[in-house]
Amino acid sequence: MLRNQMIVTHAYHFLCEILLVFLLMLPIFHHKYLMVPYWSYLLLAVGTCAVFTLMHTKKMSNMLYFGALPVLFITLYLLNYPVVFTIILPIIFVWRFVFIKKYQDIRKEKQYLLITCLLGAINIILINDPRYLIYVLALLLILFFGFMVSHYVSVHKNQRQM
Repeated sequence: MLRNQMIVTHAYHFLCEILLVFLLMLPIFHHKYLMVPYWSYLLLAVGTCAVFTLMHTKKMSNMLYFGALPVLFITLYLLNYPVVFTIILPIIFVWRFVFIKKYQDIRKEKQYLLITCLLGAINIILINDPRYLIYVLALLLILFFGFMVSHYVSVHKNQRQM
């Protein structure tokens, strides 16, 4: 796999996984905390993905990803996330990116689609708020465009026709 293709693949897999984490936590946010941080989580996910991908392109050590933990802790705290999520989410973010980064060829798109559909169906039953569909749609779009872009960057510039 080419380096650019690998970077794009790692980025969109990471983004899919942390959005799936949100879909898993959604019933807890909705029923226990009576608030769902739809937009702040989406911005945090995209921002974290961008920073981690930039670090990945610079071939930085895995220890620097763990150095991002305090920044993520503080950001979540300032966004008024519950303490449990302020502690757990940054750890999940770093763990998943470091784990994904190890693989040369990840092919989990089918699993992501299945889990997205399953969590979408479960959340229809548990939550009476259609805004969560933004995440389901975002996941589907990220999977589609991430797959397309990762294959587009693998094609030699002379062979690209659009």
